[in-house]
Amino acid sequence: MADALWTEWDPYVGFLDNWFQFWNTQKVSAPGVTMEPVTGAAVSPTATVLGYRVAVMFKRYTITNGGTSWPAPDEDAAMVNIHFANYTGGALDATWTTGDFTSCETNLLAMFNSLKADLMPRHLIDSLRWYSYGPGVASGPPTRITPVGIAGTASGSCLPYQCATVLSLFTGLPRRRGRIYWPGLPVAGVTTDGQLIAAYVSTFATAWQTFLSAQHTAQIPVIVYDRVHGAIQSLTAGKVDSIVDIQRRRRPIVNARPPTTFPAS
Repeated sequence: MADALWTEWDPYVGFLDNWFQFWNTQKVSAPGVTMEPVTGAAVSPTATVLGYRVAVMFKRYTITNGGTSWPAPDEDAAMVNIHFANYTGGALDATWTTGDFTSCETNLLAMFNSLKADLMPRHLIDSLRWYSYGPGVASGPPTRITPVGIAGTASGSCLPYQCATVLSLFTGLPRRRGRIYWPGLPVAGVTTDGQLIAAYVSTFATAWQTFLSAQHTAQIPVIVYDRVHGAIQSLTAGKVDSIVDIQRRRRPIVNARPPTTFPAS
């Protein structure tokens, strides 16, 4: 038995050896560029607020809540995080005003309304929860909570709840990008080969491009926050493709009907 075990394990050992050898020979140091802004997080324990992120909170109908209402979430419905940086006169300004928050929320609501026709009715954009971010900034209670209450209006059936449309946000640095996983995909949004239809991708991309452009004009752009270096990175491009992605934590936790069991032999 022992010999058989090691016979099965041997190719994986070789794979791991090759992987570690590749990593040790190919890994490179941090890129030799100045990120914006570079903080003293590595030498100072002082928390530095760089800006605010918004958590877009979804609710959904589930088996556990009866599938007929919007109670307090009893499953991990969905949450989408978007980071913002506020600029005043071209300089980063971490002292947000009420007007800064409401400006972002106005643009977010406009985007939500442009996307709701492709969001299933059993998904509801429930609220916006704002949190400060930056090196050494601990996650705590939200700074601001704004109710939304926009439900999807798409018709037909829903894809599995863990399916998502992916928006990739690129920066000027390699391997530094953000991703947003949007839930509530309708079956009507995919082709017979299981990829998103062109019209859906175009609508989704246009809505996000309009939103990002509006934020840039307001001088509160969406950014990618690099936790490792304690820095923010400006966006250079966005991409939406036709491949449906998966967020496993969004899968239902309760079966709609008793599972079918069968003998193993």
